[in-house]
Amino acid sequence: MSENRNPRKNQKRTQRPPNAEEVALGLDFLSDYFAGIKAKVQVSAKSQSEINAEGEVIFEITGDLKPLKRNPQQVSALSRLTSMAMSADSKNFFRCALDLAGHLSARRALLEVIAEDAAAVAKHTHKRAIVEGLSSYERRKVHNAVNQDSEVETLSNGEGEFRYMMVAIKT
Repeated sequence: MSENRNPRKNQKRTQRPPNAEEVALGLDFLSDYFAGIKAKVQVSAKSQSEINAEGEVIFEITGDLKPLKRNPQQVSALSRLTSMAMSADSKNFFRCALDLAGHLSARRALLEVIAEDAAAVAKHTHKRAIVEGLSSYERRKVHNAVNQDSEVETLSNGEGEFRYMMVAIKT
């Protein structure tokens, strides 16, 4: 019989918006990170009333962002680490997103267009439309947008950085 090596893995985490202390943990983590690499940036969090329905906290980062803009994997990893820092002392897992100089809303709009286009291609050609080159966060956003359309479904394939999403007609 195999024993469970991580007892926290089977615990169900409830979903609720983070409180001010948990958001402050995320701000402290990001501030310490950027101070450690001597980056000249300012970090702030959107107000509690602006946290979206998924309970996702958006941290706005302004200043010298050239190194981050050139490395999307670093931004994704930093976002994940910030989420972990916010969730460390809680039974909840909080998602966060990093908004580099206001580009997050433009990227989300682009992901919605990608989802609409992939669904339209799948419906028109009756073949699978492949969407690749997205982070797990972006694939989740596209997946959620495509699922609004009852005629198509999403499938995932691949491993690690070679993971991609397919949009196909429901059978």
